[in-house]
Amino acid sequence: MAHARRKFFELHASNKSQLAEQALHYIGQLYEVERQVKELTSDDRRRLRQEKAKPLAHALHAWML
Repeated sequence: MAHARRKFFELHASNKSQLAEQALHYIGQLYEVERQVKELTSDDRRRLRQEKAKPLAHALHAWML
């Protein structure tokens, strides 16, 4: 994910691309979920990732298509 984020960041920084900005928004939301689950047990991390990150990942995927 970090490699994709970097490419979108570079595209937005150089061209002010609205598409790149939207991608960065989705990726930022996924990173926020990871910050929230960092201190939890593995079972709780999995549960919250399924609850919060999975819909975001699906939305990002649909948007990219």
